[in-house]
Amino acid sequence: LDASMSMSARTADGKTCFDRARELALGIVKESNPGDGICLLLMKDVPSWVIAEPAVELGKAAREVENVRPAHGNANVSAALNMVSAKLTETGARFDGREVYFITDLQRSTWAPGQSADGKKDAREKTVLAEIQQKARAIFLDVGRDGLQNVGVTSVTLGDSLVTVGSPVIVMAQV
Repeated sequence: LDASMSMSARTADGKTCFDRARELALGIVKESNPGDGICLLLMKDVPSWVIAEPAVELGKAAREVENVRPAHGNANVSAALNMVSAKLTETGARFDGREVYFITDLQRSTWAPGQSADGKKDAREKTVLAEIQQKARAIFLDVGRDGLQNVGVTSVTLGDSLVTVGSPVIVMAQV
């Protein structure tokens, strides 16, 4: 479940992308069959398992999903993919059919190929995603808002060297 800051954007119905994602995750849990195991990873700057061991008590899994909240920052896709791949290896053949849902707004800042110092980060992410797809069915659910533009503050300039209440501040934003 993508918990990056962009998931806090509001959709036309007034809900956040994260609210929509949580509702989809709850629907997946509620439609699961008895004996199915549910894990939940929050994708954020430091991804974390909310449900680390496959929960077969679906009511408990649903309560955990209801209680998650978005984070303040970007999602570390590389770390999240590695954690999912490792979890699929840990659970081995314990479950016959395995599905991994990526419930996300598919923001470019989160999912765009990145570059590491050695220039190989994008290749590693693709390799890990391919490993996940060999172990499970990967399903991407887009909860993003159409036409949403990101705005970021790129510069802040103070009108005076001494900041006091009422001092003018010039903010430059980039779309």
